[in-house]
Amino acid sequence: MNIKTLLISIIPLLIALPVFAESKYPVIAGIEISETTTSAEYIAYAFSLLVAIGSFIAVVMVVIAAIEWMTSSGNPSKIESSKGKIKNAILGVGVLLGSYVILSTINPEITTVEIDDLVCDYGIIMKANIGTGEKQREVLKCIDQNTEDIDYEIIETVNKDAWSFEPGTLLKVYTFSETDYKGTIKTFDFSHGEPYSGEIMGAKSIYFLRYNPGIYIYDSLNFNIKDKVGPLYTTSSIANLSDSEFNDTAESIDVIQGNGGYDQYSFVAFTSQNYEGRCSFSPYSVENLNNAISETVYPDPININTLSSIIIKKTIIDMDDVSGDKGYIALYTKKSCGKTSVSSDGMLDVLGNANISSNEIKECKINIPNSPRVYNILDECSGEEGDENNFVSGDAVISFAIIGSAGVVFSTSEIGYSNSGTRCKYFGLDSLGSGTCYSSLIGSPVYTIGGVKPKSIIIIPGDK
Repeated sequence: MNIKTLLISIIPLLIALPVFAESKYPVIAGIEISETTTSAEYIAYAFSLLVAIGSFIAVVMVVIAAIEWMTSSGNPSKIESSKGKIKNAILGVGVLLGSYVILSTINPEITTVEIDDLVCDYGIIMKANIGTGEKQREVLKCIDQNTEDIDYEIIETVNKDAWSFEPGTLLKVYTFSETDYKGTIKTFDFSHGEPYSGEIMGAKSIYFLRYNPGIYIYDSLNFNIKDKVGPLYTTSSIANLSDSEFNDTAESIDVIQGNGGYDQYSFVAFTSQNYEGRCSFSPYSVENLNNAISETVYPDPININTLSSIIIKKTIIDMDDVSGDKGYIALYTKKSCGKTSVSSDGMLDVLGNANISSNEIKECKINIPNSPRVYNILDECSGEEGDENNFVSGDAVISFAIIGSAGVVFSTSEIGYSNSGTRCKYFGLDSLGSGTCYSSLIGSPVYTIGGVKPKSIIIIPGDK
């Protein structure tokens, strides 16, 4: 191996010294590499190590040259080559050691490397103690990333009145009294525009919740955390929460709107997978899933620790698009969306029942709104007395059609009258196959013979 190859192998090792600070390195020039080693000590250590390595290489070269001399058998060219190697090795060591002696003679302070630690000016700036015993010293530390093990003692937050983060980047910050996000939780909530500030002294782990519009699912009331490190954030519908740690654990749901309120998020929460079970719709945050949501347009709770699937809808408010012409949902009191066939006796036939006249087919159209809305079916579909094409008490929706782009959720309770027996079911465009009609709700969770019937409907424009 030549000198060039050897140096190429050694230099990366020297550069990596700080990375492997916890490894056991030999003490050189009174310096021992540890987590408390300063930048200056790293450089001094590297310099001393290079001197030692250079001296070692020189000794090896002298030994190799001597062996070549002894085995030269009097060959003048080999002897001359060996002498040259010995001379170069001695000269190299002389230059290496001589440079240190000369610098020390001119100015002893030149060989004393003093480099201040890098300045902290981002995130949360802290004074911290690192090391132990005689090696303990106070340094500045900066943190702006999730850290499960803060391996130093925070003695003071330097910028506690104004953390160094770009505006609009943080929603919340959680600190924990123990590592691995355990122990006592301290919450810094910036969801209402408060300045980024606070004292995190004593924290042993920290979690930064970044600000992003969307839906945040919490395992505690009032948008707090209990057993989870942070909330579950999503902008997409989730048909099965058992794939996450939040199945049957949600207690509150926070809705963060975006783009100055022009990007509107809303959700429909379900107690069963695949968008079924009891359901609750809201375009607003819900502090307690046990409570009726009086400020929403669908004030029905689903209760805490029951959430198993959720539909997320993002509506982009376009002030130039106010036509509202999105199509409609057609509800029918007969199967197959009111389409009739002629029976063997020549009478109109729907539901497979003979002798059904066309005037018994009732249809109700509800326009697809610009944003998700909920409707009581009879409130929207009952007409004037004697109008047989509109619903009356006792009529039930058996089939429906989607003319346009939308999804629908049927519920067996009227708005505000949900109970433990309420059932909901979501139907998207993919439920219709290649057509526009869902031919029969009979046998689905929202329609049983002699039992429950759809009483309200949530229309979600643009599907989910």
